[in-house]
Amino acid sequence: MKTSNFITVVLALVLTTNVSFAQGRNRRNQKMPQRPVTPEKQAEMMTKHMTATLSLTEDQIKEIYDINLKFAEKNKAPKHERMDKSKKRENLTEEQKEEWKAAMKEMREKKMAEMKKCMAEKDKAIFKVLNDDQDKIYQAEIEKRKKMGMKKHEERGHQGPDED
Repeated sequence: MKTSNFITVVLALVLTTNVSFAQGRNRRNQKMPQRPVTPEKQAEMMTKHMTATLSLTEDQIKEIYDINLKFAEKNKAPKHERMDKSKKRENLTEEQKEEWKAAMKEMREKKMAEMKKCMAEKDKAIFKVLNDDQDKIYQAEIEKRKKMGMKKHEERGHQGPDED
């Protein structure tokens, strides 16, 4: 009798654990609302990652933080520069919709060009702070970042620059 009770308790525990684990996994896959990250927090997180990856010295940490902060502030677009994506487009004519799509595409391409230029400037500034061994590691990180960006771009089904 005691053995069957023990087996029942263990079975119930296993089933409960599996159900709660499955529910937890589903919650993690749901998108969480993103809180705005301040340039300071962004610079801090980036510097912390780079410190771990590149084994930065104390002097390098200060210089890298300043560079990261400068570019985090530069990349934070003011609200008035952003187009209202939530704007209702149902009442627009086909011509207006096409104009809106063209304006969005132009804005996206302009922003991407600005970001690429900014990243190149940032990388150049960072390379000045690093030693030769760190340069190699950072260059590998840049390549990894590019590959991840391309992979995400493809996963989202975005079209190439000449398509649309």
